[in-house]
Amino acid sequence: MASERKPAAVWAQRADVVFVTFQLLDASDVNIDMTDSSLTMAAKSKGAEYKVELGLYGEIVPAECKKRITPHELAVILHKKDTDGGWWPRLLADSKKVHWLKVDFNKWRDEDDSDDGKDVDTSGFGNMMGGMGGMPGMGGMGGMPGMGGMGGMPGMGGMGGMPGMGGMGGMPGMGGMPDFGGPDFNDDSDDSDADGMPDLEDKAAAAAEDEVEAAPAEAASS
Repeated sequence: MASERKPAAVWAQRADVVFVTFQLLDASDVNIDMTDSSLTMAAKSKGAEYKVELGLYGEIVPAECKKRITPHELAVILHKKDTDGGWWPRLLADSKKVHWLKVDFNKWRDEDDSDDGKDVDTSGFGNMMGGMGGMPGMGGMGGMPGMGGMGGMPGMGGMGGMPGMGGMGGMPGMGGMPDFGGPDFNDDSDDSDADGMPDLEDKAAAAAEDEVEAAPAEAASS
């Protein structure tokens, strides 16, 4: 097993809290424990194992402490038990300095400053007693706004009947053909006395009568 290393860390404080930040990239298997007077941190980063045990200068309230884990660091906010006891002169109970622990000048304020710590970004911190908090979660993507059901296609009105075509008018009556004066085969009247040709039977009977009358005269003369 690889030897455990000490992570680089920085710290700062206010009248009521202490900020401790361990500088570890992509930390995994993180375990943070604390008592009224100590803080222990263990984790893996880039294939190496890190662990540190800190005996604190003053007492804290573990139930009110918070933590935050990001891809770049592990941050802890320790809540002081005695907020009227003034500022701690150092983080550790032992006055011996350690090379891996530095002052966090980005958060540092002097005791006579009026700053109460509201300048420090505490978003993403979770309660220590609630188990390890993950990286500050990006808010889950909200469900896509429900798309309203697509309205049915507007009913297409029935196609209007084709405008009624007026009944075709009867073809104009063709006037009767002009009378060319031909015989009327449907007329039963006797037209023999009209302007028609004389009856041939009457002519033959008259000729026969003339021959009869002429025969006695010829006989007498002989």
